Amino acid sequence: MPEIFAKSAKTVRVGGSESKSTVSKDELKDRRCTSNELKEIMKKISFRTPSLAKRLIQRVAEEKLGGFFAVFCSKDDFTYVSRGKTYCQTENNGVVCYAFQHH
Repeated sequence: MPEIFAKSAKTVRVGGSESKSTVSKDELKDRRCTSNELKEIMKKISFRTPSLAKRLIQRVAEEKLGGFFAVFCSKDDFTYVSRGKTYCQTENNGVVCYAFQHH
């Protein structure tokens, strides 16, 4: 298997060759959310604190959309990786939250 290196989300080098994708800001926003329903839930919740925001988002998403959701919120930078069809990242009052449905 070839080695894979990433300098950023836009630059990946596989087996010595470098690939750069040019992604517009609108495309990047679209890639941060696959569900309009989840996006609306997250936008309606006022993110006063990351701890409160994650619990409210999880509770409302599970009630309205069904299934199980994991939610991460922070006022600071964070990184994550996940797999799933339903996910969304939003920002409200300086708090960034990422939610995804899992099984």
